[in-house]
Amino acid sequence: MGTKSIIALVAFYMVVVVSASSNSNTSFTFSAATTNFSSTDIICTGNASLVPPNSSVISMCLTPPSSSLSSIVTGRCMYNRAVQFSPAQSFSTAFSFNFLTSQQLNGEGFVFIIGTDATYVPTAAEGYGFMGWLNESTNGVKTGLNFGVEFDLKQEVNFDDPPRAHVGINLDSMTSLTTKVTPDIQTSDSTETTYAWVDYDRNTSEVQVRVSKDRRKPCQASLSQVVNLTVLLSQPRYVGFSASTGPANSSLSQPTIFDWAFDATGAPVDLWGAPSACGYVWSWYYSLAVGLASAVVVAVAVCAVWIFCRTRQRSTVQVQVDRGLPTYLSAVYLDHLCGPRAFSYADLVSATDGFKPDSIIGRGKFGIVFKGKLRKGDAKGSCEESLIAVKRMKTSNEIGRKEFESEVKAIGRLLHQNLVPLLGWCCDEGKFYIVYDYMPHGTLQELLFPAKGSNAEALCWERRKRMVSDVAAALAFLHEGVPGLTVMHRDVKSSNVLLDKEFNARLGDFGLARSYDKSDTHYSTNPAGTVGYMAPECTITGVATVKIDVYSFGALTLEVACGKKPADRELPGEQGLVYWVWSLHNEGDLLRAADPALQRAGGFDVEEMTTMLTLGLCCCHPDSSKRPTMRQVQGFLKGDIPISSLPPLPSSWWGYDIPRAPTDDHTSSQSEPPSRTSDSSNSSNSSNSNSLFCHWTASTSDLP
Repeated sequence: MGTKSIIALVAFYMVVVVSASSNSNTSFTFSAATTNFSSTDIICTGNASLVPPNSSVISMCLTPPSSSLSSIVTGRCMYNRAVQFSPAQSFSTAFSFNFLTSQQLNGEGFVFIIGTDATYVPTAAEGYGFMGWLNESTNGVKTGLNFGVEFDLKQEVNFDDPPRAHVGINLDSMTSLTTKVTPDIQTSDSTETTYAWVDYDRNTSEVQVRVSKDRRKPCQASLSQVVNLTVLLSQPRYVGFSASTGPANSSLSQPTIFDWAFDATGAPVDLWGAPSACGYVWSWYYSLAVGLASAVVVAVAVCAVWIFCRTRQRSTVQVQVDRGLPTYLSAVYLDHLCGPRAFSYADLVSATDGFKPDSIIGRGKFGIVFKGKLRKGDAKGSCEESLIAVKRMKTSNEIGRKEFESEVKAIGRLLHQNLVPLLGWCCDEGKFYIVYDYMPHGTLQELLFPAKGSNAEALCWERRKRMVSDVAAALAFLHEGVPGLTVMHRDVKSSNVLLDKEFNARLGDFGLARSYDKSDTHYSTNPAGTVGYMAPECTITGVATVKIDVYSFGALTLEVACGKKPADRELPGEQGLVYWVWSLHNEGDLLRAADPALQRAGGFDVEEMTTMLTLGLCCCHPDSSKRPTMRQVQGFLKGDIPISSLPPLPSSWWGYDIPRAPTDDHTSSQSEPPSRTSDSSNSSNSSNSNSLFCHWTASTSDLP
């Protein structure tokens, strides 16, 4: 991107933003005292109209003289241009009205509406209770595209209305989300005016409605309701009013609108010039200030992208807390602007139903995980619902902050099919939350070791193989797949392997993860990990390399193949799973380590099991330099690198002698291993099993 192009782009954005701040598509004002309503600005359909001779007011649902009073008539008056909402997706509107009382007019009230059509002509189907807005077929259909605030003079029991005149906040239904009886809108003298304000704040997702006989905006809202209007306000929409008549004998009133102002940037409107009851008046030049400020922000952002494209320097991700929300402003994240985002605390409270205990789906050393349900309109631009997992970090001190930063930094920009996708984060009053996609089939540990009394079927061999391969792919990506960066997970274990709806394994929980430049070969750190999965050098040297993840992967592989936990001290030798399997290998009875539960799940292939067990042992080699890389592990699992290229296994395990290979007589007396899907014999089941292995000879040409 050239310099001239960048300058042109910045200039374009500044013109667009500044012009948008004053454009009639984002705000407008009509006042009976100064600026009359105009037929070029207001579209009236049905039996609503602008009242002649000067169109100073909007009259809703005039009953035609030629029609019967028993007829139901409807009408709408809409601003004729679609309103473009700002990225903040907030708005404010104010209007004044009264109800013209007459025995000849049967009005029920009216609705301030935001919708998708300005020219729709309401019919009788939208009358008598529906106030010209919805009808029997559209009422209650959840689209998120029909918002209204009703000023209702009568009770409609079918819609759970209160018994007297009331105000209600509605979404897609005539049954209000919340209502409040208020005397300020009741039928009264036709000369008495009522003033109303409707405000929506996207940050809190709260609609506030204020009604008063005074032109000063009340400080206290008449009623309020949390409503998610993300889908509705994501596109240009039409705003206006609708009304209808009721039964002929209702003797109610006809609404008349005098003044109306609307602002789609969320700036409070100052329609009548009266001081606010809260003692603050917004300046008339607020829109211009917002526009100029937005232009500056856009210009800075575009310049930042330009500098990044020119220098290609990667900076360290910093988490800055501003009023509770972290903001990522580093060049690293400019590659994935559509990726993880900051959630509001209100979003997460709503999704998890207040973090109720029955929403808990997991507990770990760093936090508690809750299951939640989130409208994808908040995160992915769809009105459908999606399931999420919200990790609430245990500590809110400096240690908790570092764990939070580590996890978000490690996984935030990593996109791979075998990593649990990070949706975003939240920081609220010093407490930290991380949001992931929900994995419906739980963890690998839960499948390998189901709860007692459950009727869960044993995990079959094919799925076990695929899950091991998935984890290998994830680690190979972390170690070698990120340009210029090496990521160590440091806590690979079966409880951190989650399964999506198709039983694909995804590696998660990056609370201990660390990243460093590829030019570095190791990382000095305190011991970290889980007993049974930790490489011996972690506690001895304090120096970590990617080979500690290889060791953990080896322990996980043995766990999957053997159906036993790595730290199981009840195994012979009392040194855990790795020592036990190594002993069986040196005794020439490696296949005895296979999980007996596989017999109930279709058995296994002898050669594949031998490869899996042997590979697991080599990944757990006491000498980290003799462990394969994860890229080489992938080659073994795919068959691209022959098993004979693995290094020889040691005869001792950090001071513990491992039994040597037995004699042929002893081998023949071993008990038969579990039933196999393959009848072929395997040389690892004999005293000559060590002849399969030679020193490490795989070269880079062997890699897949």
